[in-house]
Amino acid sequence: MISMRRSIHIISSVAFIFLLSACLILPAAAASAPGSISGKVAFNTGQAVPDGTIVKLVNGSNASDYIPGFNVTPDEKGFFQFTNVSEGFYRVYAWSPYYVEGYSEGLNVTTNDTYTRSVVLMAMPYYANMTMSTQHITYGNSADITVQINDYWGHSVGAGWQILLRSSVGILNPDSAFTDKDGKVYTSLPWVDNSTPAEITIFAISTNGSSYGLEENVEFVTPTATATPAISATPTASPTVAPNATTTVTTTPTAIPTATSTPTPGFVLIGALIALGLVIAFKRYK
Repeated sequence: MISMRRSIHIISSVAFIFLLSACLILPAAAASAPGSISGKVAFNTGQAVPDGTIVKLVNGSNASDYIPGFNVTPDEKGFFQFTNVSEGFYRVYAWSPYYVEGYSEGLNVTTNDTYTRSVVLMAMPYYANMTMSTQHITYGNSADITVQINDYWGHSVGAGWQILLRSSVGILNPDSAFTDKDGKVYTSLPWVDNSTPAEITIFAISTNGSSYGLEENVEFVTPTATATPAISATPTASPTVAPNATTTVTTTPTAIPTATSTPTPGFVLIGALIALGLVIAFKRYK
């Protein structure tokens, strides 16, 4: 009888300890239950997410530290989800072929909740189209170089991308620059006392700080030919304007004055002249 009671007591004690352990373990397990992260990947140009896009979970404090086992492919609309995510600080990283990538904002996973984060894919530099002012640098001169940076689809990458410029002969000035609003950088290569052709290589700095080479295309500025002046056309003589016929002015004839008749000398005058002649003759013979 006593043995039976002892057995029942032992069984009751064991059951109590088991239940107590379960009560302690279950809340702890619930508190440490993993969370999940879902979201959407979108392209900054509005186009569809490229095929081959991959979404990864990375350390929120070190973007190059990928979390093993968290690597998914978004659906055709760009949606993705990570499950069984342990507590920690994370960021979501998305990558597409032809140097397209993006990061989400950081998030702390602390409870058995679903977190949402979106990733915007940004096309990175892919092509470097160089235009050089000359193919042969003469003593004391330099070649001016303009580099247009485009993405894989031929669109300008815009401002803010750091570009590294390297030459196998001489040093480009500058050898590092940021793209302007048109996606361009400018540099020059001075004359070097070396007959070896210079090979220029262009690199871009990615969003995670690593550098990679760009596909290059080189053009040389063709001097603008001086336009040959067009032969002046023989000027067309201005038509001589025939003067208007001079109007013949009809003059009013001047009236011929009527001649005044000369009076016939009178007898008084004749007599005076005779008398004067007699006086003169008398004086001569006196």
